[in-house]
Amino acid sequence: MTLTIGVLLKTKFIQQLDTFGQGLIQHYDHQHNWFFTTITSIGNVSWSAIILATISLWLIYHHFYRETLFIGFNVIVFAGLSNQIFKNIIARPRPTPHLVPASGFSFPSGHAMVAVLLYGSLIIILHRHLKSNWLRHLASYMLIGLIILIPISRVYVNVHYPSDILAGMTIAYTMLFASQQLFFKNKGVHDDSVK
Repeated sequence: MTLTIGVLLKTKFIQQLDTFGQGLIQHYDHQHNWFFTTITSIGNVSWSAIILATISLWLIYHHFYRETLFIGFNVIVFAGLSNQIFKNIIARPRPTPHLVPASGFSFPSGHAMVAVLLYGSLIIILHRHLKSNWLRHLASYMLIGLIILIPISRVYVNVHYPSDILAGMTIAYTMLFASQQLFFKNKGVHDDSVK
């Protein structure tokens, strides 16, 4: 709410936050450009849809129907539909120039929301079903890396302000917590956990 009001009112605090964040992240050279443009592409709609479809098919194959609904609801409804509603209400233009093509409004970041809700959902599912501690931790650290790097990449390629990223991640974490309570509260782990 604070970030949303600040963006709507164009407060000095938001301007200072964005300037500081951009100065911290945007140090351009060939290697950084390649790395961050690759990372940001992982958060695109097409890649996210492929990843979601693959995970959903695997979950359905193993009869994890609640988990399929959980991750699908988070990505399609929360990260997809609600993000577009927020964007069209706030109607904040994107920063320019861009290192990658981008259209639509800027606030909040859809990539940040997808990163948290897609990969955060997957972390929750893995913790429910993956028996091996080291595999669970390894997978979780890799997914957390994506949750952090994808939003940072959006500031680097200059299609979002840092305040867009913080708002997107905050909204998404709140939604992820709420959906976890909705789908899994008082629900035990299945006996057919993945080894």
